[in-house]
Amino acid sequence: MAYGFTIKPDRSVKGYQMTLVAAPERHITVKKDKDAVRAEVVIAGRPAALEKMHINASDGLTGPKVHYVEVYGKDLQTGEKCREKLVSK
Repeated sequence: MAYGFTIKPDRSVKGYQMTLVAAPERHITVKKDKDAVRAEVVIAGRPAALEKMHINASDGLTGPKVHYVEVYGKDLQTGEKCREKLVSK
């Protein structure tokens, strides 16, 4: 897994789509919700408000090597806390 992200405007959500280089299949939507800005992502198969993210990495010959990414949030439908660990393949 590599380190970093890309971000592009997304008019369909009136916000942005952010993609982690370490987990390109996992898109983070960043958008304004009333007076706040919120990041949303699928965590453990459920849509959630992203609360925090932890990236475990070490120095490599060509830059940081990501070992895993942990995402933490709150389920948008139930309000329950959720987390998922995305492991390097």
